[in-house]
Amino acid sequence: MSCTVNLLNFYSEIGRQEMYIRYLNKLCDLHLECDNFTEAAYTLQLHAHLLHWNDDSHPTLLRTSRHPRCATHRQLKEALYLDSIDLFDRGKMWECALSLCKELAIQYEEEMFDYSRLSALLNRMATLYDNIIKQLRPEPEYFRVAFYGRGFPAFLQSKIFVFRGKEYERLSDFTNRILFQFPNAEIMNRLTPPDQEIKDSPQQYLQINKVDPMIRKEDEERFAGKGVSDHIVRFYRVNRVQRFSFSRPFH
Repeated sequence: MSCTVNLLNFYSEIGRQEMYIRYLNKLCDLHLECDNFTEAAYTLQLHAHLLHWNDDSHPTLLRTSRHPRCATHRQLKEALYLDSIDLFDRGKMWECALSLCKELAIQYEEEMFDYSRLSALLNRMATLYDNIIKQLRPEPEYFRVAFYGRGFPAFLQSKIFVFRGKEYERLSDFTNRILFQFPNAEIMNRLTPPDQEIKDSPQQYLQINKVDPMIRKEDEERFAGKGVSDHIVRFYRVNRVQRFSFSRPFH
């Protein structure tokens, strides 16, 4: 996945849209193989952002094998939105699905005047709202993983990532999953930054620990002083976050 993302960024920088879209679809397929439905939806949205809400015929380089019969910008963008909504729904990210539904509803009501599709979409939105309030949605845990040593590929050496765990996945399960990918790696017992000897070592060293997501300030202010259901607030406490915290002993 990391290599595919690097290729995506490269083709985006040099303006090769046809190759960019080809590897977007490859990345989406990789996510689907791992049941990363939310990530797959966001990947499709990168393609949708290249399209417009109009009836102009889109060039061949913007087409995708997923929807070969879509001849216009609007048709392909709508198809990608519907695919993304389905994937967000499967990933239990109903709030993200609703934001796309609202944009589609405007098109159906004010641009296409397709009340039949609008009716079906509004029923779908009602189900998504019900899911937010009524369905059980376990809160994911997040894990910080640092890669040290020359034994890792160059794009991983001395890099630190935050991973979102799968449903009900705890630190021990997550650690085993990472070690399965890197069976020769050694787990570091301390969270202190490693010395240069570790970084230059030909071996592989992993530093793994749980981190706590921090709700965005704008979301915290939006709900302050309001009797908002905990089912709603809980989503923003662990999703769409950009900052994380963890503690370690200091001597």
